[in-house]
Amino acid sequence: MEKEFENIYEANFDNIYSYLKFACGNPEIAKEIAHEVFLALWQSMTGGGSYDNVGGWLRAVAYNKMKEFYRRKETRSRLRLSLPRFSEDASQPYLNEETYQEVLTALMALNQREQ
Repeated sequence: MEKEFENIYEANFDNIYSYLKFACGNPEIAKEIAHEVFLALWQSMTGGGSYDNVGGWLRAVAYNKMKEFYRRKETRSRLRLSLPRFSEDASQPYLNEETYQEVLTALMALNQREQ
């Protein structure tokens, strides 16, 4: 199975990466998402998945992973705007800076469903 995965990776990585780079315009994000796509393939293959058209499957997963990435990014942006900022006045019901950063970090670590 490892050799089959390696062959699929070598035959398709450049195409998936190019598709993602064109679609999102950012080479670093495209590479990160491309690696997530092939991780999903590996997980699917080790779970017994098989494909009539692996290239089409990879492209569909790439598209969905890219949408998921931008959804998470959008959620994080809204989160930053909606969390109350700290207050110099301790009597205010806002979070102090340290707690604010801890909460923000914890929320950003959650996946889309958990957020």
